[in-house]
Amino acid sequence: MKFCSFPALLGSALLTSVAGFSAPAQAADTIPLSQEPLYVTNRIKPAFIMAIDDSGSMQWETLFATQDGRGTWNGTQASFYHPTELAPNGQPRLYRSDELGANGQTDFLELYNFPERTSARQTIPPIPNFGFARAAEFNPAAFNPNTVYGPWAKADGTYWPNADPSAALVDPRLPAGRAFNLTADVQQDGDKWRFDFRVGMRIPAGTVYSRNASNTCNFGGTQIGTTGW
Repeated sequence: MKFCSFPALLGSALLTSVAGFSAPAQAADTIPLSQEPLYVTNRIKPAFIMAIDDSGSMQWETLFATQDGRGTWNGTQASFYHPTELAPNGQPRLYRSDELGANGQTDFLELYNFPERTSARQTIPPIPNFGFARAAEFNPAAFNPNTVYGPWAKADGTYWPNADPSAALVDPRLPAGRAFNLTADVQQDGDKWRFDFRVGMRIPAGTVYSRNASNTCNFGGTQIGTTGW
């Protein structure tokens, strides 16, 4: 009889042993973990500040790989790009603003100009040799055909309607403001429509242009008029 009771006692001991090991594991599941250092005694409520920049630089249309995103034309080298050095991204390095060369004001910040711009700056000419300025690979601020651009959001969280390609507003908040017909070419020769050329820039043969009334240079293209600027 004593021999027959031994297996039962052994089984009971094993069950007790297993239960003894499993109990701490179950208790660990309910231990709360501190979300902050244990030595912190005075808790301060989190603070959040959102700053919105509405300065004139928010109208710039260049985000080149430079200190402030602008492009600098070096008149001596006749280029926006350094001839040998590369940027950290592996692309040719653009000139910095302290590498102007010998042709005065040369920082280019915009791609398009029109009379209503409140802080017009030098506008990169739309000619083939400066096509990089309007390519998103080099200038992330330029139009990217692979990106879906949604309507602007209003202050109440709703959205402005989709733009009309034949009358696209520069600012949808100003329905009476400047609108462009994106389905047709634009040809203007007024002062506020000009693109800025600097020493060393070359205009392709046959380019249609308007020049300063006091400028007697022959640019080798088709002149459509003169302005007083």
